[in-house]
Amino acid sequence: MKTIALLFILGFSVLLRLLPAQQLLTNPSFLDTNADGVPDGWLLTPAPDHVSTFLTVTNYGGTPCVRMVDQSTNWGLGLRQTLTVRPGTIFREVIRAQGGQLSIYYRWLDSSNALIEPVHSMMARGGSNTFLSNEFVSSAPTQAASLEVWVYSTMANQTTT
Repeated sequence: MKTIALLFILGFSVLLRLLPAQQLLTNPSFLDTNADGVPDGWLLTPAPDHVSTFLTVTNYGGTPCVRMVDQSTNWGLGLRQTLTVRPGTIFREVIRAQGGQLSIYYRWLDSSNALIEPVHSMMARGGSNTFLSNEFVSSAPTQAASLEVWVYSTMANQTTT
């Protein structure tokens, strides 16, 4: 059985040559203004089942964050957002995580929304009592029209906190 409970804060930017980084995500602070349990501008993929997986928009030390609890042996728990991109643009994502590990995926899509292989991914690790920063940088392929940024507690995670 896998158990993961973690808090994370996400920062995402595009790096342009000789220009300051731009924040591209909608609501990188995970605010939930309508109190529906889903951070505004984000999709739950997969959504919590409220039995073995839970997602809570919370505040930790004055900083908005998301708490994910995943005790499922069948499915994970994730947040996803899709951005419009230009080929060759470099994207940078920083996740500060505490209490477990997450998978970060960049799923590049062409203009017909077909997946461009390979999917770029990394494992973001959290500290047991402190936030650890994890950085992920990738360049948009020449045929890319959009990017799915996906933060996911996968079935492969075996973290107990």
